Amino acid sequence: MRVSTLVILLLVVGGVGFVLLFKRDWLFSTIDASRQAASGYTAATSANDCLEKFVKAINSREYRAASKYCSAEYAEALMANHDAAATLGARFDHINNFMKEKGVAHDNSVWAIYLLDPFPKIAVDGPPKKVSDSQYTGSMKLILPLNRGDLTKESGLDPRMYTNPLMQPLTTPQTNATGRLVVDIVAEGQGDAKTWKIKAPSYASTHGILAYYFDKWKTYDTGIEVFQRDMSNGRYASPGDFKAELMQVLSKANPKTR
Repeated sequence: MRVSTLVILLLVVGGVGFVLLFKRDWLFSTIDASRQAASGYTAATSANDCLEKFVKAINSREYRAASKYCSAEYAEALMANHDAAATLGARFDHINNFMKEKGVAHDNSVWAIYLLDPFPKIAVDGPPKKVSDSQYTGSMKLILPLNRGDLTKESGLDPRMYTNPLMQPLTTPQTNATGRLVVDIVAEGQGDAKTWKIKAPSYASTHGILAYYFDKWKTYDTGIEVFQRDMSNGRYASPGDFKAELMQVLSKANPKTR
């Protein structure tokens, strides 16, 4: 091997090693940004573009991508909790699909999974309405279960976990009554750098909800992972049987019942 070739090889290997050791976060964030762009998560060019891309990202469990369309602390919360929320969200999607396919969907099971979901499915509720050249009002519909269960009949559940924590910062006092998230979408930057972001109206008042949920999510994930794996054995004679086992798992995840 020629000396020049060896030197180049050593430089390449050394450069890769340096990046992996000292620029690991930069490397992974760059890869993730490239993947997001390839999936269509580019900068929002309008308020409508912002709303549509945010909804697409949330429904795909791509919370890092969703953060690109939000401002300030809320974007940071989506980024910081992506791994936990995406992991749990995927499990809940699997469980919901199983309940539908096997005919074991009890109202309480569906409602518990819905409320425990970090950010359940939503839909764009028409085009944003213009307030000014730099501000629009956008609306998103909650895709609620057909019937709401009554979890007060289930023992051992921790009500502070059943709050859709990543959705809470976008809620208003009217959300429960209207079934909608109504948000301001504002322009940031100028010229070619101008983009649009969703403002979270209730982030400050929901910080504690986020902290509580994501401090305890791993305990829930451990039990739900086993339940998700074992439920495919098909041993449920009725929706009630499925619900009983699911509630037992959720109750055990509550430290107050252990």
